[in-house]
Amino acid sequence: MEYVSYNYLFLSGFGTYWKVLTGYFYSNHIFPRCIFCRYPRDGTLRKNYHSINTRLQKAVNHPFLVEHNVEKGVSNSEPTVKGFRSSSILNKIHLDDFRTSTKIEALREEIMFMFERDGSAKGIVFSQFTPFLDLIQYSLQKSDIKCVQLVGSTSVSARYAAVTRFTEDPDCRILLTSFKAGGVALDLTVASHVFLMDPCLNPDAEQQAQDRVHRMGQHKPVRIVRFIIKDTIEETILESQEKKKYLQRQVSVSYNFRLLYIFSHNQFSIPFWIYTLT
Repeated sequence: MEYVSYNYLFLSGFGTYWKVLTGYFYSNHIFPRCIFCRYPRDGTLRKNYHSINTRLQKAVNHPFLVEHNVEKGVSNSEPTVKGFRSSSILNKIHLDDFRTSTKIEALREEIMFMFERDGSAKGIVFSQFTPFLDLIQYSLQKSDIKCVQLVGSTSVSARYAAVTRFTEDPDCRILLTSFKAGGVALDLTVASHVFLMDPCLNPDAEQQAQDRVHRMGQHKPVRIVRFIIKDTIEETILESQEKKKYLQRQVSVSYNFRLLYIFSHNQFSIPFWIYTLT
């Protein structure tokens, strides 16, 4: 299995990213204090770290995710873009002003490279943000790349149709899905490439996403591509991931050592549940 990590320069959306960061500091009167601080004001709590973390990640992926608030925006009664939900972010923006982002352009290059290496290869694109998947799908369709989308709000019948089309249709080369919707209970060994568009605070979520492809029944080399924007919140998330992985390794070593002690001293009469980690 081949791992590739790209640290792209932050070429697009830097203004939006900076507005989110500085706007949080000044609006909460904690500048130059750190973003971990939470101080009461007018009977309300400050935005917590997870909230600002999410907004910064959205700004890194695409400025539209912050400039056009999908949760609070008013959706059209009828979808204006064929193949997308009425609540899609594409129905909240002017398509004449549509622009891609650094990550979408990098993803398109990687997909083209995948096609050049293997004419029958397929790939899965993972992201935490479903509006970002809509932007990716629209951009790929403009490049004549056929793809299907699978998210948490997808119905059971549509979910089955999407997976069937992806596995059986040779022209459908890309599956767009979220970490939660496509991370478990799916066998997608028909694909050999995994594209991780944004890092998760939980490294196990990314590992489960990779396991959809790298499992029994896979006959091709698996390539994992992770897109990271340089000098942004994403590098901080990667550092947090490494700390969690280190902690998991330490726990595993301690647990295995206690098992070795039990079996080496023939203490089988003692209940196993007593030997738990403290």
